[in-house]
Amino acid sequence: MNLPPLRRSPSARPRPRPRRRATARLAAAALLAGAVAALPAPTAHAAGSVVEVTGSQGDWQLTVDGSPYTVKGLTWGPSVADAERYMPDVKSMGVNTIRTWGTDATTGPLLDTAAAHGIKVIAGFWLQPGGGPGSGGCVNYLTDTAYKNDMLAEFPRWVETYKDHEGVLMWNVGNESVLGLQNCYSGEALEQQRDAYTTFVNEIAKRIQAVDPNHPVTSTDAW
Repeated sequence: MNLPPLRRSPSARPRPRPRRRATARLAAAALLAGAVAALPAPTAHAAGSVVEVTGSQGDWQLTVDGSPYTVKGLTWGPSVADAERYMPDVKSMGVNTIRTWGTDATTGPLLDTAAAHGIKVIAGFWLQPGGGPGSGGCVNYLTDTAYKNDMLAEFPRWVETYKDHEGVLMWNVGNESVLGLQNCYSGEALEQQRDAYTTFVNEIAKRIQAVDPNHPVTSTDAW
């Protein structure tokens, strides 16, 4: 005769004194409430991939978990709220990668939706000014220490938040700011600002790599 697995009845457990049990429940409730208040709601995801650039000059290879990966992608334009609506269309086009301009608290749902459709994300970090008139305010990369310190603190925080998400392919710092600086400066001052900007991008990349050595850091620019 087959019997169902035995389960220990709650009544079989040692019963603490009612006062102690009530105290334990209150303590557990307090700890739970504190944890909920202190921690952001986690985004459900699997362990992140290890992405590497291997090879040498003229023969570079991007790999994801050791397998060659060729980016077939586009820049993501719709709102995060429309991700589920448009992602199937993106996938049907043969796209395996999308790129964003910024990374913040809204990025989690986009990563979730992309990963659910087998799409990787190049998660961007915006720096002023962007490429093109009206795409961002002017920054003095030689002297504006406050702005640079803010970005150096903010970007690694989001990297820490999303670095283990299966949807992340790599991080991208800036968007055509070398071009966009011409809307703010000219002549020798422009070249000095461009040098200072690219030096700053390298500094950010080092900060990001210190937090997440498993994903490359790139930058987007135009001249």
